[in-house]
Amino acid sequence: GNRRAWAGYNHILNPVTGSSPEHIAAVWAVAKSAMLADAMTTALYFADTAGLLKRYNFNYGIIAADYSLAYSPDFPASFFSAEDK
Repeated sequence: GNRRAWAGYNHILNPVTGSSPEHIAAVWAVAKSAMLADAMTTALYFADTAGLLKRYNFNYGIIAADYSLAYSPDFPASFFSAEDK
């Protein structure tokens, strides 16, 4: 969503409110197929990770709007901040 933003909206819209979710700053997913990874990045805006992980095999990384971080234990990337310099 952070790379596809226009006037307060991003490419994901909640059909009930007509607005874009604001609780996530960035999300990544890694899966066996690009289609599953793409579906999971969208689903993570609306569903809890535990429920998705029960049904699908993927890894994720999420940076919330408050800059808190959540990621699966096997997420194949590292996160760092300006404070890590």
